[in-house]
Amino acid sequence: MHNKPRRPRYFTQSLKMLWDKTFSYQPGIPLCFLLSVIIYCSISSFSLIKPFTLDEAIPMADNASAINTYGLKAMGLSNPEHPHKSRYEVAHPLLYHFLLSIHFFIFGENTVSGRLMALFCFVITLLLILMISRQLFSGNKGSMVGILAIFFFSINPFCIQHSLLLDIDTTILPVLIMIFYYGFLRFGIGKTTFSIMVLSTLFAMCLWAKEITPYFVLLSMLIYLSVARNIRSALTISGLIGLLGTLLFIISWIIFCHFTNVPICNTLAL
Repeated sequence: MHNKPRRPRYFTQSLKMLWDKTFSYQPGIPLCFLLSVIIYCSISSFSLIKPFTLDEAIPMADNASAINTYGLKAMGLSNPEHPHKSRYEVAHPLLYHFLLSIHFFIFGENTVSGRLMALFCFVITLLLILMISRQLFSGNKGSMVGILAIFFFSINPFCIQHSLLLDIDTTILPVLIMIFYYGFLRFGIGKTTFSIMVLSTLFAMCLWAKEITPYFVLLSMLIYLSVARNIRSALTISGLIGLLGTLLFIISWIIFCHFTNVPICNTLAL
């Protein structure tokens, strides 16, 4: 009796292909990338123990702690003093708050733990810069552009100063936007239905991080497509991705609010 052939391990194969695409045949690239990460970590490590500012503690750390304490419905709890208002601030979609709560649950609720998540997001951003560079430019040119970009990005004082903040704009939002840009270049710039669906989903994920900034990303895609193709194609593709991504976000947000009692209008600005 013959054994059935094993199904290919698509996930591990995809990761290997992604690694090969990023670092293939150039052993100096991982070393330069690691050097940039070491330089960044060496400089930023002095801020790991810096106490949270008020803006970081409320609502970021406070909300993440509440989710671990009260569960998924924590953000929907009413204020005892003002029953018609929420106990916790919900000004933006809550993806970051839930990710931070998971991080706190695993590594503990403290200053160093919170800032380590920000550090991790910064390192992922560096990797995505290299991946995007290799999509934009072929061969050694893409590698050199990527290495120079991540090096100057990792030593930029402004980036270092803000990279460890407990804030959406300096943690998961850049990561998700960079993933969207990579998908935009990787999946044929909206040439197929599959690429449209992938980009729409990635755009919805960006909206789950913050509901305003991703539309400027969409505008940049519109300008790029207008130059690369024509204005009609640019408007069609950008409009379709924006519409589908927005609808996906709104539907998922309404469903989430229904089960958690989070006020819908707070984030959607209705």
